Amino acid sequence: MKKQFLYRLSLGVSLLAGAAYLACLALNVDPATGFLRAGSPLPWYVVFALCAVLALCAGWAVPLRAPAGGKAAGPAPLWAAMGAASVLQGAAVAVRAIAGTDLPDAAHNTPLFTVLIQGGGVLCGLLYLLWGAFCALAAVRLRTGRALPGSLLGLGIAGSAAVYVYVILRFIVKPASWQRLLITADTLGALCVLLLCAALLRALFLPQSPAAARNLARMGLLAFAFGTCLALPQGIWQLAAGNAGWDALAAGIFCGVAGLQGAVCAGRAFRVQPVQGTQSGASADAPENTP
Repeated sequence: MKKQFLYRLSLGVSLLAGAAYLACLALNVDPATGFLRAGSPLPWYVVFALCAVLALCAGWAVPLRAPAGGKAAGPAPLWAAMGAASVLQGAAVAVRAIAGTDLPDAAHNTPLFTVLIQGGGVLCGLLYLLWGAFCALAAVRLRTGRALPGSLLGLGIAGSAAVYVYVILRFIVKPASWQRLLITADTLGALCVLLLCAALLRALFLPQSPAAARNLARMGLLAFAFGTCLALPQGIWQLAAGNAGWDALAAGIFCGVAGLQGAVCAGRAFRVQPVQGTQSGASADAPENTP
């Protein structure tokens, strides 16, 4: 019961934080700059920290050697949805890069910067497509109950690098400031999704490694808090406010779907029932399924 309480507490606080953040966006955030119209952003960082601490602490309730592969890595429909969202995000990033939307005016631009931004954007879009392909293959394998072959690990690593490149590009084209909540929430959401992608790969290809399920639960709850509850509402609001295009919505959808995947994986990890049966006499956890 204690495990379920921590899990539900983390989800509940994240949902409340997301609702409050959406209200703040609508009432007290300048869409053009991302700054608060009134007050200090410091309380929001306290909220962000609370969500992170609850997610990390809740993950410690998962048994150390709980099984992480197979069904514990998430249902096939969510893998397919994350793949579709990744393809959408990749197309949006690539189109934005080719169009030169993030390039400064001619007086402040250089050929090297143009190549960096446009080339990096196209590369990022291609990597998102690779992650979408990996998610589609994972969905097919999980639906049929088969384990993923080790040869797909390289595809997963390359695809997950898309989020890393995306974060770097965001820091290059958008001035960073702790007072700009829009940039902060977008970056935190992407970083948490990147951590979730790494945890998913570990769960799929190293399911019996120590703390694989525990790490997946922690990263899943983090991705839910900052991806589903913060980045997704922000993407919808930015499109509705007219200060961003469909690329902001695509980024929010990708983070939101990934966060849902993380929440489901965390919920399955918290429901693992430990059993006795190791050579040393210590307790272990029975796997839910054997691929």
